[in-house]
Amino acid sequence: MKKKRTEPLRPEQNTMPVQATAHEGDGDLFNAPQHVVDLLNGGSEQDTKFDQDLRAELRIWVDDWLRSGPNTRFMLGSLDPDRLQKLLTKNYCLLVATNGGRMLAQPFFAFESSTPDEIALATFRQFVTHSDCELLSGPCATCRKYFITKTRRAGTKYCSRKCGSDLIAKTAIGLRNKELHDELLALAKEALSQYVEERPVATSWQEWVLAHLRGKGHTRTEKSLSHWINDEKAEPGTGLKLPPEIEALQQAKSVRVTFKFANKKGEEKN
Repeated sequence: MKKKRTEPLRPEQNTMPVQATAHEGDGDLFNAPQHVVDLLNGGSEQDTKFDQDLRAELRIWVDDWLRSGPNTRFMLGSLDPDRLQKLLTKNYCLLVATNGGRMLAQPFFAFESSTPDEIALATFRQFVTHSDCELLSGPCATCRKYFITKTRRAGTKYCSRKCGSDLIAKTAIGLRNKELHDELLALAKEALSQYVEERPVATSWQEWVLAHLRGKGHTRTEKSLSHWINDEKAEPGTGLKLPPEIEALQQAKSVRVTFKFANKKGEEKN
């Protein structure tokens, strides 16, 4: 059994993962797709600026590749001239002969003078020349991690069934919450219209609306009413708009409170 290759990604003093693994079907070939996934999903407080810059640059290359389909012809056509020239510059990868009809990309050797951008680009070149590069997908629509799929089917959105189920559940919950919110607003507006028509002296509009909601099976507080009113002020059409008659009552009440407070202050001074 052949040993797994463990070529370093870059100088050992940096903290980025360096383990390369064997890949089924390619003997001891450096498993570039899995290595790229590990790099993109990695990151910790121990990361140096070198690590962060390398990961950011690699993510740009991989995201450009994923957005293209992946289709490298489309990708090359979408790159700006500087990045295109960098990608197509020669002598970044070594090719290794096999007993079959194809050649394999040999892991490059990192030197102390290598920059994060150079290593990220070399890593990307190894990745796109790997036989299983098209198995890489991501980011996952739920956890935002990159992942390796079992087939070359394009458009895989989730890294696992759990992530797929979680997003569907969240979407369903969000839809139910929106439907409930819309129903509560409709009931509150209905209650406000009734309040304006009947003008009950002994009951505030807040008490009237909350009682109406309770009658329909929904228990809410005045804080909920305040949130809905603030939502409407921030973004018209999303909350509860008070009728002009109730707005006038609110203003009158505010004036009375202010006047009462001022009189109290005056009495304290005397």
